[in-house]
Order: sequence, then structure tokens, then C-alpha cells
Amino acid sequence: MPKLDTGKVQIYTGDGKGKTTAAIGLMFRASGYGLRTKMYQFIKKMHCSEHEAADRLGFEIIQAKAQDPREAVREILSNASRDLENDSLDLLILDEVGEALRRGYLSRSDIETLIELKSDTCELVLTGRGLIEPLGDLADLITEMKAVKHYFDQGLLARKGIEY
Repeated sequence: MPKLDTGKVQIYTGDGKGKTTAAIGLMFRASGYGLRTKMYQFIKKMHCSEHEAADRLGFEIIQAKAQDPREAVREILSNASRDLENDSLDLLILDEVGEALRRGYLSRSDIETLIELKSDTCELVLTGRGLIEPLGDLADLITEMKAVKHYFDQGLLARKGIEY
């Protein structure tokens, strides 16, 4: 089974659209090469079209079973830690880290622990708004999505198959 030569820490952040979509694109690319991938979603509870596609393509996109947000974050942290300790993944995506941090359900030290647990050949991707200030120094790559123009400003709400 292929492995990465070097695993890094990436951050996809900013106020623009596309952080989760970019992470799923990376998951798609890595999977095509035969790498073992998984995405955990903090905060998100809605079953979206990406979950349907992931099932068809054999990707794992996992939301916590716990209903309480704090318990859900702890559940995801526990599962992600186990995956990293077992070196069972080549790419691990933690989606909506920014929101979990902002709400106080997750701390910088939680992320530092996950980074320490990851092998030298595992890529770790963190997504969410506002990640440069609290976590930027931990990353090897940071991509900031910037909203330049969005149809939401003209009153068009999220569209099925495009935003969810």
C-alpha cells in the first residue's frame, strides 16, 4: 500500500466558501493514489450530499454520534487520537476545527496533542474560520479562502448540491 514520504499539517481557513470542499478534493486525490483517508466533522450534524458521495466512493466522513456538542467534540478527538496512534491513516481531515475552538469545545493543546500523535507520513488537515491566529504556527501550509463576491449577499441562500 502506498504511503506519503512526508506528512505535513495543513490549514484551510478564511471567510470564503470552499474550505471543506478543498479538503474533500484532497481526500479524493489521496484516495486515487491508494492512500487511506478519513474526515471527522466537528460541530456539523446535518447529513449533506457529500456524505452520499463519500459512501459511493468509499470515503469515510464521520460525524459524532453524541448530541451534546462538548461530548461530540470529545468523541471525535478520541477517535482521531486512536486513528493517529494506530497509524491507520495517510490523510486525516478535521473539519470545522475553527468553530469548535471558537465555542470553547476544543483547545490549542488538543490540536498540539493530535499533531504529536501523527506519524511522519500522515497528512493532517484542519479546516474552519479563524485558524491563523490560534494555530497558524503549527501548520506547514495555510490556505486562506477569501470571499470576494458571493450570491448570498443578493439574497440567494445555500443551494442543494452546491453548498450542502
